[in-house]
Amino acid sequence: MQVLSGINIGNNCGLHVVYSGTVAGAREAFIYGIPALSMSYNWVAGQSSVNDLKVAAEVCIPLINAVMLEIKSGTYPKGSFLNIDVPSDAAHHKGYKITKQGKYMARIGWEQTVYQKPSVESYQTASMVIDGEKDRDIDTSSANDLLFKRVIVKRSYDEEEGEDMDYKSLADGYITVTPLGALSRAEADVIPYYKACLSRI
Repeated sequence: MQVLSGINIGNNCGLHVVYSGTVAGAREAFIYGIPALSMSYNWVAGQSSVNDLKVAAEVCIPLINAVMLEIKSGTYPKGSFLNIDVPSDAAHHKGYKITKQGKYMARIGWEQTVYQKPSVESYQTASMVIDGEKDRDIDTSSANDLLFKRVIVKRSYDEEEGEDMDYKSLADGYITVTPLGALSRAEADVIPYYKACLSRI
């Protein structure tokens, strides 16, 4: 038995694996001792299409088949599950690459923008078509313009992490294959610090 979670729209590199439902599906299977893979496609708004998802799934098939052979032969490792991310240009990827989870995160910000109501003329035209009325009382004061917040996505990652990090490799055109475990452990060097803190309490 093998669990395939995905294919997800949008990459799941770096810190996104912490709250990704796609990765969580594979992790849950892994916790129960079932070999699992999570798969994601690096969707780009305005550029990617549904067909790209199909291609992304197809380029994962050789890896899925290889894992299945390893499972059947009893040689597949039990200490991790795989997180796979396919680049935006899935049809022209550079191949598979074993990577490490980095610190990439798409940061979301907000900016204020104003929605200005259409002119009186456009309202009257619309009302004539819809209601058959010639005139309507329309409040056109700018005080009633609506304020909206627009989402701004800022993508960032630490370029100094190295060439074998997940997002850097994905951005370079590779299909990244990142082995993950069940736990989110802190860096080992912080343990002495917290031990010292506790000893002073």
